[in-house]
Amino acid sequence: MMKSIQINESTAARLMRGLQGDTDANDWFNELSDREVVELFDECAAAGFYETTFFKEGEKIAIALFKALGSGGDVLDIGSGSGHFIRHAGIGTSYKGEEIDERQVKLSRQLIEKAGIRHAEIEQVDALLNFGSRHYDQVFCNMPFISRIDKRYFQSLSELSDYQVETRSLPDWLFAIRVVESLKERGIGIAIMRLNSLNSVKDREIREQMIKGGHIRAVIALPGQLSRFTTAEMAVVVFDKGYGGAVSFVDASEMWTKTESRHYRQLAASQIETIVQSVLSGSDISVSATLQQIDGQHYQMSPHLYLSAGHDSGHRLEDVALVYRGRDMTKKELDEEGQKEQAGYLLNLSELQDSYIGQMKQGLSAEMVQNREKLKLITGDILLTARGSTLKIAMVAEQISAGHVIPSSNIMVIRCHSIDPYFVFAYLNSHEGRARLTHMQTGSSLFVLSLKNMQQLMIPYENKNVAVQMHKELSAYQTLMKQVEQYHQQLPDIYDDFQ
Repeated sequence: MMKSIQINESTAARLMRGLQGDTDANDWFNELSDREVVELFDECAAAGFYETTFFKEGEKIAIALFKALGSGGDVLDIGSGSGHFIRHAGIGTSYKGEEIDERQVKLSRQLIEKAGIRHAEIEQVDALLNFGSRHYDQVFCNMPFISRIDKRYFQSLSELSDYQVETRSLPDWLFAIRVVESLKERGIGIAIMRLNSLNSVKDREIREQMIKGGHIRAVIALPGQLSRFTTAEMAVVVFDKGYGGAVSFVDASEMWTKTESRHYRQLAASQIETIVQSVLSGSDISVSATLQQIDGQHYQMSPHLYLSAGHDSGHRLEDVALVYRGRDMTKKELDEEGQKEQAGYLLNLSELQDSYIGQMKQGLSAEMVQNREKLKLITGDILLTARGSTLKIAMVAEQISAGHVIPSSNIMVIRCHSIDPYFVFAYLNSHEGRARLTHMQTGSSLFVLSLKNMQQLMIPYENKNVAVQMHKELSAYQTLMKQVEQYHQQLPDIYDDFQ
């Protein structure tokens, strides 16, 4: 019957009614075997028809790593959801899932029973408030990416672990602490985390404590678009309670295969095998870093950072470009400018977007533009967030420079004189470039790029092919964005024009 069932909203709803014991769905539901019920549920869930989520490609890597590094035994799944990992892992003799959502607990118990998984229990519990005294041979956690952290978690983690936990810590590392604390002395833990959490200033002390304790064995950067449930770049972190060796940093971000949908990717079995071997014995997509080397990188843990560390040949940015910051204006100056004839603009950080500069609002007089002539933007200038909550990088197009624009002090300007600006722009937006910029940022919630550090940034030797392709792609993007901007400007008047 499975072959004739289409995966759609109606099918998903009927299946769920059957799982909930709805007699109206029983005739259809009872024709399915237990195996077919589980398979159909997973397909409907993967298509996004249920609230439950799982990261199938991430789980495949985790399972392969557990089989290579683990020793069987008892397995804990933190934040187990519908029990997808437990139903597919095949890595232990007994399983326990922890899940806070009562509906997910009931559902996972049904599906695990139908899947024929013996020696498995699901407990409804808040994983960060109830560590328990039991320790496990293998622990898995696909991070539930919650935006707000209950203050009780910080108190609980401070009491139940030896880690220095602060209220600004990201949930990724709070769950990582739970993973490590739940392991036996030779246990293996694997967590799927957001890539940007590996460099967060907020959690440096936690990362440092884990590295110095010898608890982290490997960090793997994953390709994007592996899941329909998140657009965030993801990483797999391998914890080994009794490891104590060099950390393997693996960059698998370009290792993926196509699916039927152009929006999503997957990992082939051979690619997963390569990732596992990179952790075990190294490869051309991995590098090992000692405690001293990681300390030298201030406990930033992005694989791109370590793989690029051996490629520092090139130019210091200050040798091939002028680097400067803009300048702010006082409220009094802005008020006075509003009374004068406009001859230019002040570019504020809110108008700076990634790869594009939006419509500017603050006009400047000819006198003000002339007084700040040295700061005025020209075509090809590269702009970065010098101070702000997110890093944005854009390039000045001709229509912007023609408007006599002065940047505010929250914006840093790179004006290339001995290297193609499109090559520099491409590098700064690459995985390696972004990782280095993130590493250079200081601050907690408001990040700062210092002028001195930017001037010392190493830029690789120029590649003309990269510059030409970047010019082509950026020009096309800026044209599209200009059309979008014009559309929004014209939209309010279209009705009135025909009255």
